[in-house]
Amino acid sequence: LLQTDMLASCNEVFGAFDESLLFQSNRDGTPVAQLKRHFKQVFRNISRVLDCVSCQKCKLHGKLSLLGLGTALKTLLLP
Repeated sequence: LLQTDMLASCNEVFGAFDESLLFQSNRDGTPVAQLKRHFKQVFRNISRVLDCVSCQKCKLHGKLSLLGLGTALKTLLLP
């Protein structure tokens, strides 16, 4: 995977998502800080819903998936 020719063929995929633009364009006039707070609130709400799941395996899988997504977003959004 670390071969140069193979990585060169994936340039389009790597450039498809530009995380620097994630919260830069606020077309509807919503401030960036408010959007970030909204994201946090949505993650908390999903976590609360997962607390109501009776199956422990499903709850664990959902919480771990949510934690992974939250961590990925944190690494993208923190300077």
